[in-house]
Amino acid sequence: APHLAGPSQAIRKSISKLVLDSEIRILVQILTAMRNGCAFCADLALAEGVKKKIGREKFQALGIWLSDGNKQLQSEQFTEKQMVALELADLIASHSVTDEAFANAGRFFNERELIEIAWVVSVESYYNALNGALGIGSDHLAAMVSE
Repeated sequence: APHLAGPSQAIRKSISKLVLDSEIRILVQILTAMRNGCAFCADLALAEGVKKKIGREKFQALGIWLSDGNKQLQSEQFTEKQMVALELADLIASHSVTDEAFANAGRFFNERELIEIAWVVSVESYYNALNGALGIGSDHLAAMVSE
């Protein structure tokens, strides 16, 4: 379906115009992809994170947090701002975000950044659903990127 490539590219290109901190964006993308079970997207974002020297420890901490039933992200790997962004992203992905969660995140992010976090979660979820439907798995790109 080549006619779908244009809209998909436009969505992808919109990510480059965000004012949201790139490390937070990448962490939100990985969290969303992991939450949605999209190994390809998680690996793609992880490869970008490795290139930007974010550190694999943060990504491992995300996996532990997702597998932990209490969903409290308590890790020295993340700043308070990053933890708030990740918690908000998880609430957005689960369609359970509250006014209180947005108000809490507003301590660290302006209105545009809050909208951009929601946009990143939505775009990532779109690609996760598409890759899942087509059975696209990980290419292990992150393993090929040197730190």
